[in-house]
Amino acid sequence: MGKDGWDVFTSIPQAIAELNDRPEHCLDLNFMMALLHSGYEMPIDREVKIAKKIKGNELGWCLGASLPLLSPGSGWKCKIQQVS
Repeated sequence: MGKDGWDVFTSIPQAIAELNDRPEHCLDLNFMMALLHSGYEMPIDREVKIAKKIKGNELGWCLGASLPLLSPGSGWKCKIQQVS
């Protein structure tokens, strides 16, 4: 789909400029969505917010490793047990 699909981001300030500067964001977002939906069975329509910094601290995307730490006893478990 490429740039033809970016129109969904026009309501977000600076999103198009960011995508033009770093088009790999689309790949990153698709990977995150696939992991959350397929790996953790998160509903596809659940809203997830992504940030680059919190209180000036750079964030890396490590949600898959963080989910069990964020909600102990949540019952979240990746259904993928082995990668071949």
